[in-house]
Amino acid sequence: MMTNLKLQYDYQGPAAMLSLTPAALRDPVYEGSDPATVRIGRRTFFGRKDLEDFVDRHREPPGC
Repeated sequence: MMTNLKLQYDYQGPAAMLSLTPAALRDPVYEGSDPATVRIGRRTFFGRKDLEDFVDRHREPPGC
């Protein structure tokens, strides 16, 4: 039985989750820095785990 769990997200969903515009999310992707992406044809997608890792890498310790 198939669930509605999405494995990959386009720019709109992750940008909204991260409180960014899609254009602001595209900049680091085009630079090849972050977050990791999956290319299927001409489309670019983000995995849920890759987005969580992206947030974790940018987390600052308390008091910074």
